[in-house]
Amino acid sequence: MSLDQQEYSSENSEDELDNSNAQQFEHIMLSYQWDNQKLVEQIYDYLSKNQNIPIWMDKQGGMQDNVFLSMSKGVQNCYALICFLTPAYQNSANCKKELTYALEIGTPVIPCIIGSKEEGIKWKPTGWLGMGITNLIYLDFSQIDDKNFENKCKELIQRINSTISLQK
Repeated sequence: MSLDQQEYSSENSEDELDNSNAQQFEHIMLSYQWDNQKLVEQIYDYLSKNQNIPIWMDKQGGMQDNVFLSMSKGVQNCYALICFLTPAYQNSANCKKELTYALEIGTPVIPCIIGSKEEGIKWKPTGWLGMGITNLIYLDFSQIDDKNFENKCKELIQRINSTISLQK
């Protein structure tokens, strides 16, 4: 069953009532560095408004008073975390915390490489980020534009659906 075909509810099912430690998945989480906020908001709009996929994004109501508590709940309650990778993401302490925590608790991660803003430079994650995603197949968002935006989002939706079907 694909994510967009599932019914989402914050209520516990009868099985979950018996196990108070059962994880309750609610959304897909978007992890990004704010330099790419415009692109990620466009992807948020496409996924949430056009495809009715529940999305957690800090700027769309995900962030509450306590930043770390909000981020941890976002990660703990997500079907998958989509991270939009750039050099600025790699250098961001909060992005590192989100992704590292997701990997630590076994949350599926879908890396999308945006890359560097510098022309002609093919950026590749290194250090903690390169090691963290070393066994993951990333989606290439480095050349995303108005012409291929919808196709890239459809590719992302396919990855979301296949990732979630593997969890079941």
